[in-house]
Amino acid sequence: MPGPTRLQGGLSLAELLLGMAIGSALLLGLSLFYIDNRRHYLFLQSQLENLENARHAFLLLEQEVSRAGYRRQPDQPYEIAFGPQQFGADGKLCDLEQGQVFKYIDDSSFCLRYQPALPDSYSCDGKPIDAIPATPYTTHPGAPVIALFSADRQTRELRCNGDAIVHDLEHIRFEYAVADTAAAGSQHYTDTPGPSQAISAIRYLACLASTREVRRDTAPRPEDCPGPADRRLYASFGNGIALRNHRP
Repeated sequence: MPGPTRLQGGLSLAELLLGMAIGSALLLGLSLFYIDNRRHYLFLQSQLENLENARHAFLLLEQEVSRAGYRRQPDQPYEIAFGPQQFGADGKLCDLEQGQVFKYIDDSSFCLRYQPALPDSYSCDGKPIDAIPATPYTTHPGAPVIALFSADRQTRELRCNGDAIVHDLEHIRFEYAVADTAAAGSQHYTDTPGPSQAISAIRYLACLASTREVRRDTAPRPEDCPGPADRRLYASFGNGIALRNHRP
């Protein structure tokens, strides 16, 4: 005589399919949450990358420009403190005449010079400046320090004396303040100053790009950053700097 029938417990096919559907929805939600958070993280990292890249480099640029024309003895004429001097880097030639402390070279480069002020100072390329007297208002025995800034569009770098100080530089434009011939005492900015025009200030507008493509879709570049649309993150920086040590 057969024994009592035993019912086997478990999930039905419908219950199994329902559980799998709920689990898949949870995994999909977690995956989308992770992807969105990672994209947001990369976006913030790219912003920080542009800011940090620009902060140090343009601080150095502004520091060097503000030094142009500095003399250890303020009563010494410029023609005595700064004789004829030449310097070349990155295929650019900085040919400074007697008494000249700032010179426009071309649309992507310029140069300047100054006498070093404090011991243990460094030039813009990181090299130490030798033989700087510790006593103020004494003559520096060496030649004036030259800083030649040049924007390399091929490598997307801003260089000083041949060494890169800014990377991922998409575009930079320099403009120079010169005397206005139409009105005495007034000035205007131009990107191509003439050889006889004395420069009293410089301003720049630069555009930097992130190393990663962090945007979801391609987007047009800013107006000051010409080029095709892509998915990188851009940041624009600009400032004006007066040649306060030398008033033409």
